[in-house]
Parts: sequence; C-alpha cells; structure tokens
Amino acid sequence: RTHFARIMSDLLPLVIAALNDQAAVDAQKEIDGLRKDLNLAHQVEVLRSRNNGRDEAEDEEVLVYSSGNFLDGRYDHNPNLWRVDFDASSKARCPLSELRNCSLCVGGGFPVASLDETRDNAPSFDGFLDPGEEDSDSSKVVCFCFCPDSTWLEIVVCGWPREDWEARINENEWNPEASTEILVEEVAVRYPQATVQFKCASFVTGSIHGALKRLLPAKRREETRAERDSRDQEYAMLQDFVVMKMRELGNQSASPIFVRQFGEVMDSLNEAQIFELTEDNEEIISDIVSIYETQGREALELHVQRLREGGESDGMEE
Repeated sequence: RTHFARIMSDLLPLVIAALNDQAAVDAQKEIDGLRKDLNLAHQVEVLRSRNNGRDEAEDEEVLVYSSGNFLDGRYDHNPNLWRVDFDASSKARCPLSELRNCSLCVGGGFPVASLDETRDNAPSFDGFLDPGEEDSDSSKVVCFCFCPDSTWLEIVVCGWPREDWEARINENEWNPEASTEILVEEVAVRYPQATVQFKCASFVTGSIHGALKRLLPAKRREETRAERDSRDQEYAMLQDFVVMKMRELGNQSASPIFVRQFGEVMDSLNEAQIFELTEDNEEIISDIVSIYETQGREALELHVQRLREGGESDGMEE
C-alpha cells in the first residue's frame, strides 16, 4: 500500500498537468468558437437562396458567394453611405443564371435584400448600368438599389461582351426595374458561361446609425469619422469651385433650376471618379463645367464616358 501510495504521489503532478492541459485546450476551443460566432455576426454576405430558401436542402452547407466584415467598412466617397467590400478571394463563382437566387444577408444569414423580383410582395429594386471601374471588353458593372432604405449592391457581370452591353445602353434597351429579368433571361441565355462577381454593399448611414455606434470599437469609430470629415471638406471645396465656374460662364439661372444643373455637373464628376479639387485635375473639372454650359448634358455624358474609358475626349467644339 505504501508503495502504491508513493507511485500515486509521483503520478499526481503528471495527472494534474494533463488535466490542466486538457482544460486549456477546451478553453481555447471555446474561445475560438466564440470568436467565430462573433465574426459571423458581423458578416455582410451574399448567399444562395433558391426560391427564397424553400429549395435549399436542410442539411446542405450554406453556399456563400461573397462576404465582408461590417467592422472593416468605411464611409464611401458619398459620406452618407457605409461601404463594405467583399473578399475578392472567394472561390465560389455565381453563374449569371443563378443571380435571381441570391440574397444580401447580415448577421449569419438574415436577409436584407433579395435579387428575386418575382417574389410576392418583394420590395422593389432597380439595377443601373452606370460607368464602373471594372467595365471592360468582357465585363460590366451593375449597381442595384433596394427599397426601402436605399441599400446598394455592386456586382460585375463577367463574360458579358462590351458590344452587347453598350448596345443596350445606346439603344435604350435597358430597364432598371427589370434588371434581374434581363440579366437572367436574356444575357445569361445568350452568354451561358457568364458569371457574377460581387464587389461591395453600401448602406445609408442614417439607416444604420445604431450599428455604427454600437458595433464599431471606439478607436475605429474615431478614425472613420475623421476620414469622413476630411473628405467632406475636400468635397465642399470641389462644390464651391464648380459653382464659381458655372457662374463665371454666365449661368444666371434661379435657385431651383441652378440646383438641378449643379447636381447634373456633380453627378458627371462622380462618374468620372473626381471627388476633390487638386492642381492636377482643376483643368479637367473646368472642361467638364464648360462642356455642360456650352454644349449641354448629352455632350458632357459623352465626354465623361471617354474619360472613364481612358481615351482622349474631343473637348469643347468650336
């Protein structure tokens, strides 16, 4: 008995160490699980949701096409929008034919918006073929705006030839209210290999002010606000410059008309990816205002399109 007790006494430290090691392993697993759950709660994702989820197998793994973390978002060039970029390394490719089965979700799978326009009582949304940085000879950016909170989703349709999407724009064959129908039932049928890359989601800050206040860590919140405020000042300088140029060119329109005209010029500057006034772009901005004032909006749209495509614009006509 004495010998046995001595053996047990010698083994006791090893047993305690082993238990402590197992406790540490279990604790680390629990911590990792909590971190995963917390990270999932902050995710903004595009999920496959066939027939609004009714055609998804109960035990099948959720197919995530793209995801981004809400905490990694930032105020967009328009400071009224909070933009969350999606991870570009996502391996799941969404066929264009499946676009109608996609939903924008938060918090692990709670739907914010659906691209299925056929659902009963579905909130309306529009898709726009505005100029985008990813436009190319074989791809086109499409921006969706969802009611009721003006949530935005930007995608790139890959495998859509320029001659086709440009023809739809030039021949007025694009209906924003029927954007999903056109992409799924016409473009995807004509180009069956076309796929969708989800770029980002943007939320109106006024609609998510509670989330911005409660979810962002204090330091992160201060950094993003400082960046936003700095951009506000730069954008205000740009606006003042445009107003001055419009008036210098003889625009004496009364306030209601001038506000609309000013908005059209600013929209064109945004399309040209100009959000601040610098020494390098002052001449470009002046040309844009001059073309608008002397040749009209259609000439300005053509000018901006050439700028976006990287080509030389004809500038002002004599």
